[in-house]
Amino acid sequence: MSNSSPAVGFVGNLAACAIALIGGAYFWDRYVSAWLGFPPTLLCTILPPVTNTAASIGVMLTTFGTVLWAVTLFRSSTGMSLMMGGVIIFVVTTTLPHYLGVACIP
Repeated sequence: MSNSSPAVGFVGNLAACAIALIGGAYFWDRYVSAWLGFPPTLLCTILPPVTNTAASIGVMLTTFGTVLWAVTLFRSSTGMSLMMGGVIIFVVTTTLPHYLGVACIP
């Protein structure tokens, strides 16, 4: 029987959605649009809303997890999971486009 909290699955699903959107747009721009003859603009179009939304969700999860962890006198594994997951979502979605070589990052 698993001992992990449901927050781990929730945070994992949020991170997977954000990374799938960025990765899918990268794949489209890199391979499909070149094959079809379209200009590669999808990643630069969806990047600001996806990264801003994911970063905002990451900050909210970190804040909520910290408060939950503190209210339970630093014993809640759910609060710790939300806190660490929020940090990971924030960091991954804001640094992944840089490592993919996106040229439209301000």
